[in-house]
Amino acid sequence: MSENDENKNDKNEDENKKEEKSVSIKGVRKDLYRRINALAKEMGQTIGEVTNDAYRLLSSTMDGAVNISKNFVEGARNSNLQIIANIDELTLKGEEIKEFSRKVSFRNIKVLTLTDIDDQTVESKIHGFVDIDELRIPKELKKSIILPKCSFVSKIVQV
Repeated sequence: MSENDENKNDKNEDENKKEEKSVSIKGVRKDLYRRINALAKEMGQTIGEVTNDAYRLLSSTMDGAVNISKNFVEGARNSNLQIIANIDELTLKGEEIKEFSRKVSFRNIKVLTLTDIDDQTVESKIHGFVDIDELRIPKELKKSIILPKCSFVSKIVQV
C-alpha cells in the first residue's frame, strides 16, 4: 500500500469518527440488549460497532427488497399474462376466455366456474390457477390438463 493510500484511509477513518455521535434509543428490549452485548463481547467489538453493522445490514436488505419488489411488479406488467384476481365468485364461458389477448392467470378466487370450455382452450389460453378455494370445471375437461396448472387449489369439482 502506498503512502497516498494510507493517507486516504486515515482521512476516511477520521471522517467516519466525526460522523459518529452518541445516540440513545428508547424502547430496546432488555433481553435483546443483553444478547447484543454478549455477541459484541464474543466478537471483540463494541455494542455500537455491532449495532452499526446491524443497521447497515438491515438498510441494505430493505433496499434490496424494495428493488426486488419493483422489478417483480415491472416484470408482471410486462409479462404476457392477464391476471384475474381477488374475486369471491366468477363464472366464465370458454368463448369469454378466448377473447383475452394474453394467457390468463386466475388468482385468489373463492369459487371459479368454467363452462363450455375445451381442452385446447385451456391449453392455449390459461396459464394457471393459484389460490382458488373451489375450481368448478366441465366433466368433459381432462383433469390431466387442469392439474399441472394448479397451485394452492383447495377443491376441484367436475360439473
